[in-house]
This record gives sequence, structure tokens and C-alpha cells, in this order.
Amino acid sequence: MSISDKIEDLFKDNYDALCMFSMHYVGDIYTAEDVVMDSFLKLSEKIKDGEEIIAKKHYLYQIVRNESIDVAHYKSIKTEIDDSAIHSEDIDDWSELSEREAKLWKAIDSLPQVRREVLLMSKRDGMKNVEIASSLNISVRTVESHLYKAYRALRGKAHEIYVMIFF
Repeated sequence: MSISDKIEDLFKDNYDALCMFSMHYVGDIYTAEDVVMDSFLKLSEKIKDGEEIIAKKHYLYQIVRNESIDVAHYKSIKTEIDDSAIHSEDIDDWSELSEREAKLWKAIDSLPQVRREVLLMSKRDGMKNVEIASSLNISVRTVESHLYKAYRALRGKAHEIYVMIFF
């Protein structure tokens, strides 16, 4: 397996989780995606320059963390994460959390469109069922049904998410 194949595999396996990790620092997904792409470029350049990096995933999280902090400071963004709370040894915990979060968002994205929209309006936007029903021109009972089915689907996926991460 070539170096570029290994980096490509690392990218495929960790891109979403790294974006979620970076987003806690930079505040929006587009900036987080840029940070992650830049971090992969830095990693690949270091490897091409002959630097041997044993724990590439851990090293990548370090790069993303540092780049995210730099971007947040440059843009004067108040981050969700207290930087002093994350040390090198905590990166594994944060990577695990980011992986779960990325898998949860994938599960949410896999919901049917209206169900996903109802769930996001309820949880992300804090709207009441009556407001959602009015906004989508559906009954309150239909909103409740969509929420119930979304929760049931996500609960089933949550078990899969934890099993994949821990085993």
C-alpha cells in the first residue's frame, strides 16, 4: 500500500469526525472543512519529506487542533472548547467524541427529509411542535409522529455507533 493510499484511507475514515472536532473551535462547518483539508496537506507533506509519523490519526488531531485554534484566534471566534482543557493525552477522548458526533449526524442525514427537518426544527432550532406544524403546513399529530419515528431510528443507530467505536 502506497503512502498516498494510506493517507486516502486515513482521510476516508476520519474526515467527518475531524470536521466535527474542528467545528467546536472555529464555529462553522465550512471553516472546519478548510482546516481539515489544510491539515491533511500538512500531514502528507511531512510524510513526503521523509518524517516518520507512527500514530498518524493522533498526529492529525493535533494538527487540526492547532490549526483550528490559530483560525479561531485570527477570526476572534469564541470557541466551544476551553483550550486549556485539552491536552495531548485528551486528544483520544476528543477524537472518540468527534467520531460519535459525526456518526450521529450521518444517522440524522439518513432520515427521510421531512422527518429530519422536523427533528432539526425541534432540537436544533428549539421550535415547539405547534410552530413546526404551522411552518410545514402539517398537523401537530404528524409532527409528533415524525419526532417519535426519528427518535426510534436514532436510538437504533446509537447502539450501532457505540458498538462500532468501542469494538
